Amino acid sequence: MGIGAVVTRFFRRGTTGFTEFESKVLSAMSDVLSPVEMERLRERVKRINLVQRLDGGREVNAFAMRKGKPVLDEDTRLDSSTGEKELAKITIEGAAGTANSARVWLVDGNFFSIEFDGPTEHADPSAISSIRVTREPGTARPI
Repeated sequence: MGIGAVVTRFFRRGTTGFTEFESKVLSAMSDVLSPVEMERLRERVKRINLVQRLDGGREVNAFAMRKGKPVLDEDTRLDSSTGEKELAKITIEGAAGTANSARVWLVDGNFFSIEFDGPTEHADPSAISSIRVTREPGTARPI
């Protein structure tokens, strides 16, 4: 099997959008983003049409696919960085003291993934009691 076939098969797996749990985590990002960044993140999320979850939902990768290829649009960039860069750390608290934490990543300035410490495939979004988002010094800043 050629590399093109492998890439095509890889990009066919996944769903077309985020789970309710993942959406709540992304919504909490508004606490640390400027209005311009928040609008760019919303637009990026609207364009995402392939979400892949690995390892029980520990890693959530998001793609805007066009003509079978992933694209990172200039107008949805949150900063001018190249490569991978951490945007924020998130702590999610749930029922009876349960908690999960996550890191939100950019690729070439665009939102690309959420990496959770624990699996989220069975996470109940209605059990979330709080979400805290921290943007670390030195992380992505507006263009």
